[in-house]
Amino acid sequence: ALKLLALTVPGVPDLYQGSEIVVRSLVDPDNRRPVDWERVASAVGHAREANGPLLDGDEDVAKARVVLAALAARRAHRDGYLGRDTYRPLVAEGSGTDHLVAFVRGGETATLVTRWTVRLERQGGWGDTTVQLPDGRWTDAFTGAVHEGTVPVADVLRVDPIALPDLGPLIATLAAPGTVKVLHAARQDLEVLMPVAGLVTPVF
Repeated sequence: ALKLLALTVPGVPDLYQGSEIVVRSLVDPDNRRPVDWERVASAVGHAREANGPLLDGDEDVAKARVVLAALAARRAHRDGYLGRDTYRPLVAEGSGTDHLVAFVRGGETATLVTRWTVRLERQGGWGDTTVQLPDGRWTDAFTGAVHEGTVPVADVLRVDPIALPDLGPLIATLAAPGTVKVLHAARQDLEVLMPVAGLVTPVF
């Protein structure tokens, strides 16, 4: 959930080297350990083919799926993420509104994230909570489920605690293995090719 937010909220997406997968480390010097690129490449490779609930599989693959989908959204809707006034919060109503972070970027990609999950479970789940999506048919990048209009949050987040609905639908088209197209955050008009076992990641 935190990684999806980090890659879709306003600002520059931040991916520290090797953090495309689960990294259990502290700050300096812990986070300067050599990156296990074989493990990263394996997770990303499996993430390209994975489907089903995010939490049912390997945690490295689950995180890589989130990273790939979020970066694909930024690539597909570049102006919606880099332009001015591209962020709009989504309006939710009902008993579980305090547990939902939801917004749209550029009118084409939405982010929905569950927060305070233990409290939510204790209060009985989403209940009557709904969220209003903008006009159109929104397809979740993770589940393929299609949503329109005002929908129960329990339906949108039935499978995973996060969702990335897109008007596309979003198709995470990645570069061929061995070559990656990388968006340089400091130079929006610069695209470089970087051989890192097919890994998609911004460079700063």
